[in-house]
Amino acid sequence: MAKKSQEDLELAALRKADLTIQNLLDDGGLMPPETATRFYRKIMDAPTLFQNVRKIQMARNEMRIPTIASNGRMLRTARNMYSPGTVGDDAGYGYPNRGLDKSERAKVRTGLITLKTDEVIAVMYLTYEMLEDVIEGGAIENTDFEALVLDIMAEQIALDLEEKLVLGDTGSADDYLALQNGLLKMATSNIVNNNNAPINHLLFAQMLKSLPERFRSRLGQMRFFVNSNVEIDYRAQLAQRQTQLGDAAITGNAPVNIMGVPMARSAFFPTDTIILADPRNVMFGVQRRFRLATERDEENRLLKIIVTMRVGQGVEDEEMMVKA
Repeated sequence: MAKKSQEDLELAALRKADLTIQNLLDDGGLMPPETATRFYRKIMDAPTLFQNVRKIQMARNEMRIPTIASNGRMLRTARNMYSPGTVGDDAGYGYPNRGLDKSERAKVRTGLITLKTDEVIAVMYLTYEMLEDVIEGGAIENTDFEALVLDIMAEQIALDLEEKLVLGDTGSADDYLALQNGLLKMATSNIVNNNNAPINHLLFAQMLKSLPERFRSRLGQMRFFVNSNVEIDYRAQLAQRQTQLGDAAITGNAPVNIMGVPMARSAFFPTDTIILADPRNVMFGVQRRFRLATERDEENRLLKIIVTMRVGQGVEDEEMMVKA
């Protein structure tokens, strides 16, 4: 049998690589629905803030979400029609009661939250040389190539979305972060000034005190969002205690609880900033889950895998957050 030429080997390698991504080229280059769902879940299930935030499917690029919340006590004393009046002209008399006075009626706070989406894009460049090396060279099974590429993209996209959720700032020079404000910019009502003091239990206690009373029944659902280094330093503080808690802080991997509220770490939080919030109060809107396409650049011997999506972010009740 004649020995294959180098050109024949290269063509065989490219055909083998093409087979591994053929399903990405089906249906006009769009990701099949089942693959899109798996890709979306990989991003949402990544170890980021998106594990707990509220996901909202949006049918258009702007959605108004009505909000309603109690503004104080609702229960009052029940009276029959001949009970002595308690307010106004009926006070102390057995005249037919006119029901609750205006001052006794339950009050609620209503509003509208506008959630908007922006389109973002990610492009992965795969050189023909790389495809030849990893597939033809045996570094990876060709049947696993698509899964590997999508896993890499999903992991990084999850981090990029978390970065925008935390650091988004419409005044930023970074055009990606300037799309929408993130948590650090949205938290404005309840601010605790730490005066650059060391982060310790006293700061966390002050943050809890700064949370409006009407939200404190939800402390079990809330989190202290901190930088990873802050959690490490606080674990080190706990470890100095000659107690079972100190041992657990340095040997265990369970979340650190401070006065009943767990810490949640994010690499994108500044080391000098902490936010107390209910993750379900944070909204992540998705107008279009994901669109994936491929594009070949024969001149530069490149294969491009392109992911686009339309996403937005916001909070339902900004007063339910405390920033220090």
